[in-house]
Amino acid sequence: MQPNQIVIDNEFQNLIRPLSGEERKELQESLSICGLLMPLVVWRHEGKNIVVDGHNRLSLWKEFDGFGDFEFKTQELRFGNRDKVKEWIIKNQLGRRNLSPDDYKLLVGMLYNQRKKGAHDGGKGKPRTGDQNDPHSKNDKTAEVVAAETGVSPATVKRAGKLATAVEAIQAAEPELPREEVIEKAKKPAAKPKPKLSLEKLLPKRWGSFIKDIAVTEHTDVRLWLTAKLKEAAL
Repeated sequence: MQPNQIVIDNEFQNLIRPLSGEERKELQESLSICGLLMPLVVWRHEGKNIVVDGHNRLSLWKEFDGFGDFEFKTQELRFGNRDKVKEWIIKNQLGRRNLSPDDYKLLVGMLYNQRKKGAHDGGKGKPRTGDQNDPHSKNDKTAEVVAAETGVSPATVKRAGKLATAVEAIQAAEPELPREEVIEKAKKPAAKPKPKLSLEKLLPKRWGSFIKDIAVTEHTDVRLWLTAKLKEAAL
């Protein structure tokens, strides 16, 4: 199998932490000296050869049109569906040694969320009633299983799941934001909106008739000015 016969799936690639400039340079040097020490993992699906592990190596191999006489090696694995592929990629990333604490926590959350999807009945998006894998159940076995696999507590797994959900939402809204900033933004608790109070609740009851007069004032600027002043007086 040749590099130009393999494609990159964006959804799969987004599960992998991007290399820094220095890391990419080191990988390039390694490929030029040693070639591929491990074959790229490929999934054959719907007539396409999709890379599952080795996105950065494939990218560099295509960019430099190979590295000397080194052989381009691949290994094909079989998966039942895309969810199985995503879980494999996440677990494979969790085995990396160069993960930061934030990266590890994010991957734990991604694994947990991915497993929760598998607990849904027939892919219809509704958890089975009373299911021990129902993430909304007090008896959430999914968190316990992921915790045992990743060496953290079930509570940490659930917090990591919320972090992963927040990261996904931020990346969708701000795709150009650097990964580190996305994670830091996701870690901050969402600000609770202040409740909006009407003038009737802010001001004494004896001003009630005056407030009604404001609502029918013909001059918009005057009405807005009076409303603002009354709010200031109440606060």
